[in-house]
Amino acid sequence: MALDAVDNPLRLVYTALWDMLEASAAFLSVVSGTGNRIRNDGTTYMYGKDALAGADLPQVRLLLAGHKVHLEATSNDSFWETVWEIQVATGDVRFLSVLDVNWVIYRAMLGWHTHITSLTWNSKKFVHLARPLIIEEALDDKQKTPGNRGWTAVWRGEVKMHFTTSDVAE
Repeated sequence: MALDAVDNPLRLVYTALWDMLEASAAFLSVVSGTGNRIRNDGTTYMYGKDALAGADLPQVRLLLAGHKVHLEATSNDSFWETVWEIQVATGDVRFLSVLDVNWVIYRAMLGWHTHITSLTWNSKKFVHLARPLIIEEALDDKQKTPGNRGWTAVWRGEVKMHFTTSDVAE
C-alpha cells in the first residue's frame, strides 16, 4: 500500500525534481517522449535488453541513490539526508549527445534549491539543504543503456531534510 504523495516527504522531493525537469521546454525538446522519462512510478519503465530504438533515446531517470538517517539526532529533531541521481542514457557514441542532454538538465534545474526548500510536510518546510554534488560521464554503461552503446551521465545531488521528531511519530 502506497502513501499519498503529500504524506511522504521523500515522494514530495522526488515529484518536485521531476516537475522541474518536465517544466522545461528545452528538456522536453531533447528528451521528447514520455517513455524516455523513466519516472519509476508505474507509468514508465526501463526498456529491456536490445529493445531500444532511436526514438527511445535519450532516456532519463531519477533515482534515490542513498540515505543517511539520524533518528532523534537531538531531543526534538530527526534528520534524513538523501543523495538523488538523475541518470542519462544517450545510446549515442558521439560525446556531443551527452553534452546536449546535460545542458538541458542544467537549464531545467536552475532554481532547484529555492524550489526544493519551499516544500512543506505537515505544514512545515522540511528541506534545509539542496545542492548539486557531481556529474560523471562514461561510455557504454550497459546497466543504464541495455543493448545500446552510448554515453551516459549521472548527476548527483544532495537533499537534507529536518523534521521535528514528534511530527514524525505516529
